[in-house]
Amino acid sequence: EKLLIYLFHNYDPVARAVLDNSKPVNVTINFLLLRIHGLDERSQVLTTTGLVIAEWYDERLTWDPQLFGNLSEIIIKADKIWLPELAVMNGSVQMFSHVCRIRILLQYDGKLHWEPGGIFKTTCDIDIAFFPFDAQHCPLVIGAYSYYSNRMNITNASNVVSSHNFRVNGEWQVYDTEANWNITKLDGSLDDWLGYSHVVFTLHLKRRYKFYIMNIVLPCVMLSVLIMIDFCLPPEAGEKIALGISVLLAFTVFLLMIADNIPRTSSAIPLIVTYLMSTMSLGTISICMTVLILNMHHRGLRGYGVPYWLGKICFSYIAKFVFIETPYCDWPYYTTNRYKPQEKRLKISRNNSKNYEVEGFDKKINTSERNNKLMESKFRNRKTCRDLLNEEMKFQSKQPMPLESVSFIKEWRELARVLDRFFFWILFSLMAFSSFLILLFPKYTGNEVNLHDSM
Repeated sequence: EKLLIYLFHNYDPVARAVLDNSKPVNVTINFLLLRIHGLDERSQVLTTTGLVIAEWYDERLTWDPQLFGNLSEIIIKADKIWLPELAVMNGSVQMFSHVCRIRILLQYDGKLHWEPGGIFKTTCDIDIAFFPFDAQHCPLVIGAYSYYSNRMNITNASNVVSSHNFRVNGEWQVYDTEANWNITKLDGSLDDWLGYSHVVFTLHLKRRYKFYIMNIVLPCVMLSVLIMIDFCLPPEAGEKIALGISVLLAFTVFLLMIADNIPRTSSAIPLIVTYLMSTMSLGTISICMTVLILNMHHRGLRGYGVPYWLGKICFSYIAKFVFIETPYCDWPYYTTNRYKPQEKRLKISRNNSKNYEVEGFDKKINTSERNNKLMESKFRNRKTCRDLLNEEMKFQSKQPMPLESVSFIKEWRELARVLDRFFFWILFSLMAFSSFLILLFPKYTGNEVNLHDSM
């Protein structure tokens, strides 16, 4: 009690902690990181728990320990003495609202030790270019706007952030820390000391990406496999296009999930979004390829064969390249008349022998007694020539298909099989190359080092 009366007799807490008013008060600070609560990518706010350890000397608060029972240090209330008005300059909410309730350790030589702390919410510019394999660099700027640096100079006590009591975060890993002194100069000032001093505590964070690998990347890889399996589905199944569209819808759902977790910015496109968009593009290309294959598969029903140049490329070169054995390896040369669609004009003439000649089909149809009765019945019923033609077409459809038409169908289906295998390997190569290039891009470009150097 005698010591407190001795120290605070005629003591003014408003005055700075120096006897010579021309001298600055040197305040050394350090930041003790206790926990990282999270980094909100959408609002770009880092939430941490820590302590600001501040030390300075008050020349008015000194005593001789021998005169006071060898008492070398005491604990005093913060509202009794002068305090450096510290502030979190990049804070998103008000800080240090309860500092007056935190007591201070005072030593006999006038050295004061103060540890205000709490939950800090600071702004952090997020770089999502390599999400989810990204590394963020979040600063915590502590300074004072009340005094110029020639009145109160704030310096860092260490070059790193203390983290000996740090609790591990499940999403972010702290792989490095920094503490640097800086000064905000006034506009037009030539004096290096005329400004506001502050200390920048930088946390270098690296995202733990196992969660995203298991919940986003691996399902996307599995869906990519389904896109390639679409080429293994036979055209007769009739579900090739439906499978491709279902996979594209699944990729759209993944894009909606990711869009809720990343900030809405156009400065950079996240890596995982680039991967999904490239896979969706390949899925769209696969659907176009599937439509082409189905068109080739059913083209033989039109009554003309495979063109010479197309058969030469597919059967003589592509089939060997994709290791498909086909009976058309030695593709022959045919005249161009073979590949023109046969005209399906039907001319009907009736002569004295009551034979009807149908031109435009593979062979002439000499009607029998049964056909004569059918036609006479049609004429009796006043049927038109178009009705007669329809009846004749139905009759021809029940007849065995000409060998030449069967050959055309086999050629086109064999061509579709070769192109199906060829498109499969093209899509597989593009998908494997794009996946390795995009997902392994941060590892081989050293993005963490580059981002670190840019800070």
